[in-house]
Amino acid sequence: MKGLVLKTYRITDLDFHNHKMVAGKTNLQTKYTYQVKFATNNTCRGEMKVNVSDPENPETLVVNLTLVGIFEIPSEHDKELLHKETFKELYPFARAAISTISGNTGILPIIIPAVDIDNQDIYRYNPEIFQNK
Repeated sequence: MKGLVLKTYRITDLDFHNHKMVAGKTNLQTKYTYQVKFATNNTCRGEMKVNVSDPENPETLVVNLTLVGIFEIPSEHDKELLHKETFKELYPFARAAISTISGNTGILPIIIPAVDIDNQDIYRYNPEIFQNK
């Protein structure tokens, strides 16, 4: 998207628990949420939360990450498109952080799957509901 600039990002919360006692393959499930808050000065704040865990034994291996990005946005923008584009900008940083952190703990790095946000029905902007244009 022309005019969209990621100004900064930071990890605000990180929890990692590895209490798995048996070596071997673990089936992991990845869940994420993402929301964008718009400011009046052509900026917005995207907050991504990613949870990776073993659904059968969620207490044995867990990664919870919250990543916040600040964006400069064009003065004329479509909020739904902006939601998707800011997600695309931040998601690689979340993938890299989880991979690096998990790999540095002595286990194989956890590489969360790519997400095709354009084909996800996760966000629909409706100004009548949100009273925010």
